[in-house]
Amino acid sequence: LISGRASTPYYFIIILFKCYLLYPVLVKFSNYRKELLVSSFFISLVSLLHPDSWHWGIFPMATKFLFFFVYGFVKRDEFLNFTPHITHLRVWLFILLSYSSLILAQPALLYNVRLFYGIAVFNLLFFTAPILKHFKKTYAALAWLGKNSLWIYLLHFLILEYIFFTTLPVTRYYTHFFGIFIVTTIVSALTAKLFDIGYKKILQAARL
Repeated sequence: LISGRASTPYYFIIILFKCYLLYPVLVKFSNYRKELLVSSFFISLVSLLHPDSWHWGIFPMATKFLFFFVYGFVKRDEFLNFTPHITHLRVWLFILLSYSSLILAQPALLYNVRLFYGIAVFNLLFFTAPILKHFKKTYAALAWLGKNSLWIYLLHFLILEYIFFTTLPVTRYYTHFFGIFIVTTIVSALTAKLFDIGYKKILQAARL
């Protein structure tokens, strides 16, 4: 787990841990938000262009993901009190469309470059919130998934892998894929909820 090789998606656990080790440093320099954003962006960009920086020995490094973490730290209050601006919407749409065009032109080169795309999609999702609020059940379901997203992330691959290998051989690939996707999402979410309830009970017991 420490080397990130325990299972395919779990390399990110050690990366998150390293980012959170930086959190006290970010708090100390929280008055220099623009400087934090610019410096973390260039660190991530340089790291992205130099694959040798992705690992230190067997350990995955957080450098190419640093900008995402710092962006969330700097913009947290804005997202909690989100106010939509048409200019911002146009900027994020332009970035998303530009990236989509580039990836169609050079898919092998740019497929895994998410430095702009990930941030753009994340921001654009907040513009959908006022619309989704009119669909109360959908909004509540998405909010619940977001609340349990960490547990879902930790559990989904094990469930996905088990379902995939126990339902082979595949005759209809796309039907099989979407079926597994739906089942994995539901089972991961329900399992995540159970873990969350158990975790809260342990914390409550520890406080008594």
